[in-house]
Amino acid sequence: MAEDDKISELKSELSKRDEEIASLQDALAKSQEFIVNIHQSLPLKLFRDYDSSVGRLIPLRPKKGISTSKGKLMGKNTTKIKEFLKNEKVTRVDILYFSHINWDYRYQRPQQILSQFAKQGHRIFYMEPILEKLTSHYELERIHENIYRVEISASRYFEIYKDKIDLATLQFLKESFSQLKNDLNLDPLCMVSFPTWTPLILELKKQFGCNIIYDCVDNITGFPNISKEREKEEILLIKNSDLIITSAKSLYEKIHKTTKKVCFVPNGADFEHFNKSRSDDPLKGFREPIVGYFGAIAEWFDTDLIEFLVKARPDVTFVFIGDTYGSNLKRVLNLENTYFLGERPYSEIPKYLQRFDVCIIPFKLTPLTLDTHPIKIYEYFAAGKPIVTTKLPEILPMKDLCYVANDKKDFLEKLDRAFKENDKERVQKRIKFSSTNTWKDRFDTLVLEINKISSIRLQSHN
Repeated sequence: MAEDDKISELKSELSKRDEEIASLQDALAKSQEFIVNIHQSLPLKLFRDYDSSVGRLIPLRPKKGISTSKGKLMGKNTTKIKEFLKNEKVTRVDILYFSHINWDYRYQRPQQILSQFAKQGHRIFYMEPILEKLTSHYELERIHENIYRVEISASRYFEIYKDKIDLATLQFLKESFSQLKNDLNLDPLCMVSFPTWTPLILELKKQFGCNIIYDCVDNITGFPNISKEREKEEILLIKNSDLIITSAKSLYEKIHKTTKKVCFVPNGADFEHFNKSRSDDPLKGFREPIVGYFGAIAEWFDTDLIEFLVKARPDVTFVFIGDTYGSNLKRVLNLENTYFLGERPYSEIPKYLQRFDVCIIPFKLTPLTLDTHPIKIYEYFAAGKPIVTTKLPEILPMKDLCYVANDKKDFLEKLDRAFKENDKERVQKRIKFSSTNTWKDRFDTLVLEINKISSIRLQSHN
């Protein structure tokens, strides 16, 4: 009898926990609604408009004290890290990566490829896209084994998306980098993912003989408000790089017209991360079936399509994970069967993915997305999920594994077909495809291409 009482007590406790979880999920949904309403507010819209136009010349945001992903810890251990690195035996060439995103932002191509280099013994020094004037020439922070965040001191607050490296800024950055190079005895290979860095990269090549690899991840002309200066910098970067790698076949074909030093290294999957099942369920209590999406929710996200789908299928739950800043979600935000959950840590994404019945890629067809090779499709495939996507050129070679829609009505029809899918063989084909298109596979391709170029070495001379 005591055992029955204990079971009854545990069931009661479990029921209470379920109620608490449901309450927290409701609070989360309300918080997300509040955040998105702020993002859609007129003052913030005016701020964004200002920041992308007049703000290029007169930035509203303060130049000091800006909160970045580095947090308060950046630089506290620079001296210890410097001593450790200076005395470390180096057998592989260091990689100095000039980035377009903060390391702590959404974990994607740069972090995946660099982590592969780190596993092979290369030390990674990751330059973040926002710089400011420091009290020393540089600051260091250890992120993972062989991976370090580095910020060199600039003469002023500097953001690669808006600013240009003028002569005064260039001279200051060169002095900061020279100190970093001398202190750590660096002889690095430079990788760059955004053309604003070009003047500095070319100076490092001229002064120190650094090789350059340009990781062309996007068609930069497809972004709104991109300046002509970025386009000129990219042309110069392509001309002077020892190797260009592209994330999309279409980008490869464009660049190949001007240089033969280019290869196609598409995005891939962190297969084990997304294939492994998780026991905990962050969507417990959400009505099924569930349509899911994770990734950026920006200007290329087709909210008209989402509104059409959500209203056409009120019995389906739509879950979206990702930052909504810059998106116009007014018409879909308050629909009863739609949830925008904001950003979630990379470690948690597979938990949501395993609960999705169908995954979607609802992108508009724009100059940017026409040259986009979505990472998420490999991640969706890793879990064997049915996928419905707009007609992105880079996805067409995978059309046998997913549902490619021509328009809104076709998308809805294929969404219904995906719900009814009962093809275990097709599920296994998706999983196998993802397992043979991993970031390790991409890294191996990149190393093969690097080894073809005599001027680039991966072994250290130190």
